[in-house]
Amino acid sequence: MVAGRSAGRRGETLREGKTTSYEGGVRVPLIAYWKGKIKPRTDHEVVRNLDWFPTLADICGVAVPDSIRLDGYDISGVLLRGEKSPSNVYAYFRNNKDVTSLRVGDWKITLPQDKIVGNFWRASTAAHDTLLFNLKEDQSETTDLFHKYPEKAKEMTKAIETYKANFGPIPPALVVWGNDQRRELQQQRHKAIEEAKKRGIKSKKDEVDGFIEGRDAL
Repeated sequence: MVAGRSAGRRGETLREGKTTSYEGGVRVPLIAYWKGKIKPRTDHEVVRNLDWFPTLADICGVAVPDSIRLDGYDISGVLLRGEKSPSNVYAYFRNNKDVTSLRVGDWKITLPQDKIVGNFWRASTAAHDTLLFNLKEDQSETTDLFHKYPEKAKEMTKAIETYKANFGPIPPALVVWGNDQRRELQQQRHKAIEEAKKRGIKSKKDEVDGFIEGRDAL
């Protein structure tokens, strides 16, 4: 996927950042290198971390038993032959468990969410109702098309509910919260905040980013 910074009124490419399901919190650059196998090029196919297991299995000639249900797809054709991705569906998760948004092709639907409280470095995100975006025309996600395209909204609402129903139970995280490494990171974070305050930098926590156009005008 194409890399980009947080988008919005500052004229940048992608909106928001981590802890959100906006594109700025999800899209990252993917650099794949295999001498003599992967030809130099740039493409814009949608791929996921979940795709690596079936892809590496295929490249290594390992057959995955039919009894094992995979959520990813084999993208060896994308990497080695420049083919289209075998899936145009991308699910967005919050807290590694809640499916909050779903992309199908150029269209993306986001379910209602409460306000996301920001921190020293990023503004809070305003609560919102169901949102519909066309990422081909509006990758900055500033214009809600939910009411403008009611049939597409119904289609995408059904799609995300079907995806959630078919996904199945999510196993518990393997990362142990509260471990020594996390405590060390929290201490570093606290020191960075104190240093920023000394330099006169103000916290963005009380700022609220709520720039969604289109709904009230329709």
